[in-house]
Formats: sequence, structure tokens, C-alpha cells
Amino acid sequence: MAQVMALRNEKARKKKEKKEAEQAKHKKKLEEDEQKRKAREKREKKEFWEQEGRKRKADGSGGDERGKKRRSRKRRIEYDESD
Repeated sequence: MAQVMALRNEKARKKKEKKEAEQAKHKKKLEEDEQKRKAREKREKKEFWEQEGRKRKADGSGGDERGKKRRSRKRRIEYDESD
């Protein structure tokens, strides 16, 4: 009986060691992937703003020139009443 338990314990120990090794390998891969992802995002962000910055500088100096012009509240009320 003792031999059976010793054999069982040996198998369990080996299985646990193998599992821990696989987990360590997987954790290392995840860390590498995370670093690669952060580097890629940083690079893409830089490229985006290089391109976008050119567009915004070309538009003009004022921030009000972008997008639709807003109608004043007074004009909006006059417009709504005319319907």
C-alpha cells in the first residue's frame, strides 16, 4: 500500500511541476505580448498625430473654424416659431 501511495505522490508531484513550468512559460509570453502591444500602440499613436497634426495646422489658427457653426439661442427660437 505504501508503494502505491508513493507512486501516486510521485506522479502528482511531476504533474504539478509540469503545470507550473507551463504556467511560467505562458506568463512570460503574455508579458512579452503586452510589451509588444504597448510599443505598437505608442508607434501608431505617434504616426496618427504626425498625420493629424499636419491637417489641423493647415486648417488655421482658431479652434472655432472647425466643424459646424452653432446658431445662437435667439435665432433657434425664431426658427422654431416660424414653423
